[in-house]
Amino acid sequence: MLNKLNIEDILIQKINLELENEGFQMRENHKLHYRKNFEGGFQSFLFTISSSPKTQVGKYFWIELSFGVRINIVEQIANQYTHILKDYYADTHTILTSYGRMVDQQYFRFKVHTQEELETACYQMRHFLKNTGLPFLQKNSDLQSIDKLINDYPEKPSKFIYNQSYRCIKGVIIAKLNQNPHFNTLTKAYEFILEQQSQGKDMMPRYLKLLEHLRLWSVN
Repeated sequence: MLNKLNIEDILIQKINLELENEGFQMRENHKLHYRKNFEGGFQSFLFTISSSPKTQVGKYFWIELSFGVRINIVEQIANQYTHILKDYYADTHTILTSYGRMVDQQYFRFKVHTQEELETACYQMRHFLKNTGLPFLQKNSDLQSIDKLINDYPEKPSKFIYNQSYRCIKGVIIAKLNQNPHFNTLTKAYEFILEQQSQGKDMMPRYLKLLEHLRLWSVN
C-alpha cells in the first residue's frame, strides 16, 4: 500500500535524473524542491504531496507540481510592500504556476491510490517537464519575458501569480525595471483593480507608497 514516504522515493527515482540533467538540484532538507540558480535569481520545481483521511480502501494521495522563477531585484522590492514574513523573503517567486494552471484546470492535482496510478502520474509529469515546464522556464526567466506575461493584459487575472493583489505590486515593479513604456497606464490599471478587490483596502496604502518609491527611483 502506498504511503507518503514511498511516493516521495518513487518520485525522486523518476524525476531526479531528468531535472539534474538540466542543472537542477534538490534543496538540502527540502525533499522534492528543486532549484537551478542563475545570475540574479533562480528557477524551481516543487512537488507537493497531500493525503485524504483514511477510508475503507486506504488513503488517496494528491501530487501537485508547481514551478516558477525568482528575479531577485523584483522580490527585494516587492517583499517590502506585501505581507510576506521576513523568514520567507529569500524563497519568494516572481512568477509561480502549476501543472493544472498550465492545462487550464486551475485546481488539478494528480490523484493516486495504487502503484499503477502513481506510475502513470510520474510518466505524465515527466512528459510535462520535458515538453512544457522546462521550455517555459527557459523562455521566461528574464525581466522582458516576465513583463509580457504579467503586464500585457492587466485587466485579466494572471495564472503566474496566485495572489492578484501581489500581482499588482509586482506588475508595476517589473514594468519599472523593464522600462515598460506603458508604466503610467499600468499603474492606473492596477490601482483600479485593487479598488475592486475586497483585500484591496488593505493593499492600497502599500501600493501607493510603492508608486512613490518607484517614481523617484532610477533604474540606472
